[in-house]
Amino acid sequence: MDKHELKREQAARAAWLSYVGGRTQDEIAVQLGVSRPGVQRLLALARDEGLVKIRIDHPIAGCMAMGDAIRVRFDLAFCDVVPSGPDAIGGNAAFLAPSGAERLAGLLESQTPLTLCLGTGRSVRAAVEALGVMARPRTASFRWWATSRVMAPPTATMG
Repeated sequence: MDKHELKREQAARAAWLSYVGGRTQDEIAVQLGVSRPGVQRLLALARDEGLVKIRIDHPIAGCMAMGDAIRVRFDLAFCDVVPSGPDAIGGNAAFLAPSGAERLAGLLESQTPLTLCLGTGRSVRAAVEALGVMARPRTASFRWWATSRVMAPPTATMG
């Protein structure tokens, strides 16, 4: 997924939260990890791209509704649901990775101290790989080395 499509997807999320979810721009900013002016730009992009009509004209709309229902039902801080396709080569990791990387980046860029635990598997690995390199001084980093069958234990380093 290229940068424009990622921005377009985020614009669709902001539009859904605003027009369907009834959230304020401040609430949307917190949920998406952007500034309030950033929300305004995303809403403008959604309108300019033709995503906002009477409904959100993007596959993410159903995902947003499902994610919101799951979040409310289980009292979660957030729940991201992403669309997938029947032709997913190698499973759904390719669909989950951009959303997971975006969520991880928001958590890692936060100045609030946190403990972050990640599981294992193709989807988590794909999300971490999609994240890329981030400059975070004084942050613990963990690296996993994997082969096709054997995964070595993590090593921790402090920057």
